[in-house]
Amino acid sequence: MRMSILLFLLISFHIVAYNQLITGTVLDKENKSAISFALIYFNGTFVGTYSDQNGNFKLDISNNISKPLTISAIGYYSYTLNNISNGKQLIILLIPKVTELEEVVVTANSLVKERKENLKIFKNIFLGTTVNASDCIITNENDITFNYGKDEDTLKAFASKPIIINNMALGYKMIYYLDKFVYYRKSAIFFYQGSILFKEDLTSDDSQEKFYERKRKSAYLGSRMHFFRALWENDLQSNGFIVRNSLGEILDNTKFIIEDSNNRKFLKYKGKLNVCFKLAPTNNILLPESNIVILKDHVYFDKNGYFDPLGINWEGEMATRGTADWLPYEYTIETNRLLPVGMHLPGNTVFAQQKSCVVKMESISGAYSGSCKNGLAHGKGIAQGIDHYEGQFRKGFPYGNGTYIWLDGTYYTGQWRNGMREGNGQMVSIDSTANRIWKNGIWKDDVFLVKKDIPLYKIIQKRSVTNYSIRKVSYTNNNISIRLFRAGVENADMGGLSLYYSSGEEYHSSSYVGIQNPTFPIDIKVKFSALNYFHTASHDVIFEFTINEPGTWEVAIAY
Repeated sequence: MRMSILLFLLISFHIVAYNQLITGTVLDKENKSAISFALIYFNGTFVGTYSDQNGNFKLDISNNISKPLTISAIGYYSYTLNNISNGKQLIILLIPKVTELEEVVVTANSLVKERKENLKIFKNIFLGTTVNASDCIITNENDITFNYGKDEDTLKAFASKPIIINNMALGYKMIYYLDKFVYYRKSAIFFYQGSILFKEDLTSDDSQEKFYERKRKSAYLGSRMHFFRALWENDLQSNGFIVRNSLGEILDNTKFIIEDSNNRKFLKYKGKLNVCFKLAPTNNILLPESNIVILKDHVYFDKNGYFDPLGINWEGEMATRGTADWLPYEYTIETNRLLPVGMHLPGNTVFAQQKSCVVKMESISGAYSGSCKNGLAHGKGIAQGIDHYEGQFRKGFPYGNGTYIWLDGTYYTGQWRNGMREGNGQMVSIDSTANRIWKNGIWKDDVFLVKKDIPLYKIIQKRSVTNYSIRKVSYTNNNISIRLFRAGVENADMGGLSLYYSSGEEYHSSSYVGIQNPTFPIDIKVKFSALNYFHTASHDVIFEFTINEPGTWEVAIAY
């Protein structure tokens, strides 16, 4: 199926707001009666309020004055407010969905099989087809109904109530007001429109917070929100994005961005823009490509990643990301911590030496973040000077397990004692001809003594795994992609995917997960639930393994 999506979120723009607090009344357009419990909110955020029994509401717009305001209510079409008058009481008139509801065909003898197929199509489009989509639960599926057009090619979906989504992959509860959903079977083209409000953060403790933050960061990288935020900052390159025209030529921002006198920015281009995203700006690993087709003369976007969805048609990778991969506009990615990404430090990393904690090894004594004892680095920490080290410290020196990265890219992962390599360890350096030199074995007083043969990978445990494949496809870059199969079909009858790993950063593509920029050896545990072949029960699938040698790896797990 050609993945082409036009995300109609029923958003318009150019709000002119002078008051920070707005007030208004929501009424039925036909009989002018008050609508209670109407939702007044900023699409794609946590900010919203309900109207009272008289239809009245108040809302603070101070942090969202550049975004459109949406009003939704059960049984009515959503309405988006374009302009807000200074000091004026707002009167919002909503149009009932009476005509549409009469067109819906709902019969007691509808085939269960047909509804099941229609619901699967709806969820693949609405939630998306990424791994995160399998961990999303629509809690009120029975409120969604379907009917075909007379030509039996057009599938329409309707929701009598807001669609409630529990996103267990990213840790959010969301409310979506669906106004329109149409799918054309023969051409596989579809579009839907509506508005979404993030209602609840499901994080309950520190361990869950770390899990969700990792998953959210993975969903953010390479997303539409990430792209437009980078575009606003005129910083596509360092964020990993490459934009090309139809001839394959790389385009500078000035070729497709314009700015007006009010410092508002717009996307303006005739033709199709091709967007590639690198997992890290300094390597050559690319996610599948996306295409942007601009439907208007110019398309507004802002610094938070908001854009006018009525003006863009998405194709390719970004089109596969439905509501399961959406993040609220309040989301910010953590960038101010030390990370050995791709054996280098990101250019926007900012940190400082803890004043009361000293690293006694001169080459890494410039800055430190981590545990401290008696004024010295002691315990787990990260140190940066001319070189970089992450691991265990004792009395100011590397001591225990850790990874040391020299300025020239050479790195050592293994055991340390008083700032010297001591015990089992692996060192990788590059000679003058760009060949990698490996030293795996025993070290003593910083000197390599005995070579130790170690397997490329080792299986720790496997449960309900029928077959697997682990193969190294490249000696360049450090990346591990993981694909899941049942009877040759990716991600079939599975959910609840959890990925545990000792280093690196998790990422998600349309059909697989992966870890970028790990340090080796790396321990990985993949866990998920799968239905049995009769779809009568589920069971856990576990595959745990270690990869010892750096490079680009592909892992396939059959269950």
